[in-house]
Amino acid sequence: MQKFKKFLFSTIFVASFLFNFTACNKNDKKDSSSSSSKTTTSESSSKNIITEKKLTLFAENDTETAFTLLQKNAKIDFQQYDFGVFIKSINGVAGDNKNFWAFYVNGDFSNAGADKTPLKKGDKVEWVFEKMKY
Repeated sequence: MQKFKKFLFSTIFVASFLFNFTACNKNDKKDSSSSSSKTTTSESSSKNIITEKKLTLFAENDTETAFTLLQKNAKIDFQQYDFGVFIKSINGVAGDNKNFWAFYVNGDFSNAGADKTPLKKGDKVEWVFEKMKY
């Protein structure tokens, strides 16, 4: 039962991201000046591995979230929602209605938004550009 609850929560979480992402893409095309998205650029540390469709980052301290770690190591575009941050693009690779940026902490898919996912020093965070599963 516990696994089913986790699966159900994960499915609802991803579905809400997809719904909001689709709605944002329609709104962004109409009026990009009203968007509250932000872009951050920074240098990556030598331990981190960055490719076009996957980033592997390591937390440097216990005060970071998956979002702050990403902000420090990549150029990102994101949208802030009531439920948290949605990553729209990383290093110029943007999600669409078929693909999105998912993230995993120490190999486990995150069930929370990146800004709501606290990290411990040494945690491995992988951002993977994945196909949506309908």
